[in-house]
Amino acid sequence: MGACCSDAAGGNYSGGHADNNYMNGDSEVSNIIPSLSGSRGLPSYVQLQLSASNLRVNDCSQKADSMVVAYVKKKDGSWEEIGRTEVVANSLDPVWVTNVERTYSFEENQQLMFRVYHVDFKFSGTPTENLPLSEQVLLGEVECLLAEVITTRQPLTKEIQKPKEQSETDGNSQHLGTLVIKVQETVHSKSLVEIGFHCSELDNKELFSKSDPFLKVSRFTGYGNPLQVYQTEVKANNIHPTWRPMKATLQHLCSGDMDRPLKIECYDFNSSGKHDIVGSVQLSLKELQEMAETCNDVELKRVLDGKVGGKLCVQSFTINTYNTFLDYIFDGYELSFMVGVDFTASNGNPLQQDSLHYIDPSGKLNVYQNVIQAFADIISVYDTSKQFYAWGFGGRPIDGPVSHCFALNGKVATAAEVRFKTREV
Repeated sequence: MGACCSDAAGGNYSGGHADNNYMNGDSEVSNIIPSLSGSRGLPSYVQLQLSASNLRVNDCSQKADSMVVAYVKKKDGSWEEIGRTEVVANSLDPVWVTNVERTYSFEENQQLMFRVYHVDFKFSGTPTENLPLSEQVLLGEVECLLAEVITTRQPLTKEIQKPKEQSETDGNSQHLGTLVIKVQETVHSKSLVEIGFHCSELDNKELFSKSDPFLKVSRFTGYGNPLQVYQTEVKANNIHPTWRPMKATLQHLCSGDMDRPLKIECYDFNSSGKHDIVGSVQLSLKELQEMAETCNDVELKRVLDGKVGGKLCVQSFTINTYNTFLDYIFDGYELSFMVGVDFTASNGNPLQQDSLHYIDPSGKLNVYQNVIQAFADIISVYDTSKQFYAWGFGGRPIDGPVSHCFALNGKVATAAEVRFKTREV
């Protein structure tokens, strides 16, 4: 038997055997509406559009056959390639059509690097992904934060610099041109798809009870392999189940392609993790939408023997667009924060290493400093003032009595001022 008990909502989760959080019925994807506002960390997908002007080639009389290779800095400090543009021939002011796509998450500081190459004529016609970079001429590079591109509210223009390894040897005084970076959020990451699935006449896989069915939804990669993108909850002892509506972005489900096939599989849950296949079908989002409009159902068939294991029906299908966190940032909203630091005795003796206020002679930051810096590193990009209000309480400012509200920079502060600054922020 499936050995699962029905919960108050009428089903248990089979997510214990899923590959990632997106596959659970109650995952971030299922709760995507608050996530789209940026409050749950669900990423947005952005496209970076690149152009350059006044490129300088070693031979000043020569025009460039240029392309851009984009990188992101990994945690270990190394650079990982994330995309390449096409080659624009015979131009010192190229505008590249191929965009660099990147996942944006507010809580990450993503350091980007764009390297501009002049492609050797002998590689004419070679796909850019196959071009050996070591055999091309590196014209220069630009580094910036992804958040910096997003918060400028206009195209970000950066001077192209010599690579660091070249700058150290021959200086960096020459004008190598400028790189212009534009950003836009893909509309598919703001489009929320909600689908209500129902099955009927499912094969009963149990001996003394009924099946415990759940659905898996997968899309196909460029190599033709299925990649699971969603999984419903389990419906216990039910061969005519109706699941909670599936919610996911259009980008997550099919990269915005409504004609892209999805594989929908129905399984009977087993606590061992070896779930029995009931049947499957391949349908695009467009076909699922038509099923909802026409109230038609389709047969779920087993691949091995071709037998029908039940019927799948789409009870509801909607696509809605929601404002995301980036919409507010693009519209001019800024972020800031205030911090209040506890100076009471509960923090321990500041002269002892186990105190949260201990000042390490080596310059190592204490816990409070680390937390404040971590927040400031992220928020500062979204605040043009670059100033953050920092208060303390339960301590004695320099040459003063114990105070429950004092500014960390030593200035006198009152509770009224704190309330005013809070409203101001």
